[in-house]
Amino acid sequence: MNTVYVTATVKAKPGMEKSLARELSAVVPKVRSEKGCLRYDLHISTDDVSTFLFYEIWESKEALEAHAKAPTLTTLQEKIADMIVSGEVRTWSEMNILM
Repeated sequence: MNTVYVTATVKAKPGMEKSLARELSAVVPKVRSEKGCLRYDLHISTDDVSTFLFYEIWESKEALEAHAKAPTLTTLQEKIADMIVSGEVRTWSEMNILM
């Protein structure tokens, strides 16, 4: 089992910051209860209130893939599509993979 780390950033359209924050915050407890979720935290930039960051840890690639297909995430993506100007998801592994 290889732990997968994820950073996902989302930037709100001007004037949509509060609405986006509400939608993103609403999914946190649901995702935290998904099988294989070890950590799922939402943050807001200290210098740009329109930028949000999810920091996630999943017990495996399979758990992350299941999360990506889960209704909670697919519904969220539909709800926020018109609220955002950009989004980026990156996956990470522990550094020792190269050592």
